[in-house]
Amino acid sequence: MLELITPPASEPVSVATLRAYLRIESADHDALLAELIAAARDTVEADCGLSLVETHWRAWLNLGSLTTVRIGEGLYDQVVVERGPVLAVTSVELGGVEVDADDWLTRGPHGKAVYAPAGLDLSAVRIDFRCGYAAPELIPARLIRAIKMLAAHWFENRQAYEQASLEEIRLGYNKLVSGFRRMVL
Repeated sequence: MLELITPPASEPVSVATLRAYLRIESADHDALLAELIAAARDTVEADCGLSLVETHWRAWLNLGSLTTVRIGEGLYDQVVVERGPVLAVTSVELGGVEVDADDWLTRGPHGKAVYAPAGLDLSAVRIDFRCGYAAPELIPARLIRAIKMLAAHWFENRQAYEQASLEEIRLGYNKLVSGFRRMVL
């Protein structure tokens, strides 16, 4: 189970950027555009299992068999937390006892896994971790485009959705996010 501890402090697409994308000159719709950007970001993040901007999460896991990997000189058990890219593990509790989070590793540009020192009992674990891209320019351009596409579509189609317009957006959107779905390492 995942719980959001700290939500994003900013959006990966600014209202001014979306306004320019839509060719809107006036600021009359800025509140609506901000709402649509947040909803589009949330949709992309949920579909891809990613946090585009930095957030803080808590995962409760009951782990059975794990994959053990060698990293450097040590052996580590891979723990998938279903949200990435993981920037840092901030705290860990095993069976209700706080342990040193500094011993846990992260790796990979879109990684949704953390690495625990091998041999720990991970049958009941709580992991707090920060995730998101370390800088806005590191967010993949395809995901930024997907956010703009969704927000623009919702802005231009505020009435009841027609099947044809949904199908057009679905094809383009799926192409943009397809490479980011279900990425683990």
